[in-house]
Amino acid sequence: MAGSRERLIFDVGAHTGEDTDFYLRKGFDVVAVEANPHHVAHLRQRFASQIRDRRLVVESVAVGARPGTGTFLLHKSKSDWHRCEIDRDRFRSDDFDQIEVDYITFDKLVERHGVPYYLKIDIEGSDIFAIKAIDAATRPKYLSFEVGKDCRDCLGHLKDCGYGEFLIVTQHRNRDLRCSYPAQEGLFVQVEFTGHMSGLFGRELPRLGWLSHEEIMAAIANLAWEGGEWYDIHAR
Repeated sequence: MAGSRERLIFDVGAHTGEDTDFYLRKGFDVVAVEANPHHVAHLRQRFASQIRDRRLVVESVAVGARPGTGTFLLHKSKSDWHRCEIDRDRFRSDDFDQIEVDYITFDKLVERHGVPYYLKIDIEGSDIFAIKAIDAATRPKYLSFEVGKDCRDCLGHLKDCGYGEFLIVTQHRNRDLRCSYPAQEGLFVQVEFTGHMSGLFGRELPRLGWLSHEEIMAAIANLAWEGGEWYDIHAR
C-alpha cells in the first residue's frame, strides 16, 4: 500500500480547477479527480506545464462504489452540479444529459498515488463513496466534504477511523476569508475565494469552532438552508 505524502492534496471533484490552482500555487502536488470529460480537457490544457512537471495528475474518472463503466449525469445549466445519481427531491431526470464514464473506487486512487495530506471531496451526493473507503491506515491528516444526505453516515465512519475534531464551514462566507500570513500551509498566496472553491484547509482554518463527534452530530441538525446556503465539514 502506498504511504502518506505530506505535500500531496487530492481534489476529488476538481470541476474546472479553481481549487487545484490554489493548491498548486501553495506549493502542493495535486491529484485532480474529475469525471466530466469537458472539464478534464480544460484541466489538462490549463495546467499543462504542471502536468509536465509531474506536480499534477488528472484522473479522468468518477468515484463510485465499484469499478467499471457506468452512467454519469451532466446538468444542462449548472456545470458544477453533475453527479452519479439524481436527488429526486431537488431535480428531474430531464435536467440532465447522460454519458458513460469510467468509475473507480477511492482505495485504488490511494494505491496509485499515496495517502494525501489533505483530501477535498465535492462530488455532489457521492462523497460517501470516498469516505467509506478510508480506514485508520489510509486516513489523510485533514479532509473536507459537503454536507448532504449521507452526512451522518460519513461522520460516523470518520469517527471510527480516528478523526476526533470537526468544523462546519458556511461556504458562501468563504469570499471574506484570506490566507494566513505567514502561511500555515505551504506558501502564502493572495486569493479571493469564489463560489466554485472549497476555501481554506488544514492549519489555516479558524482555530475556534472545532467540535467533537457528538457536538457535530447535534450541530448539523440545526443548519439553516434558506437562501441557497451550503456547508462543508472539515475533519482532523
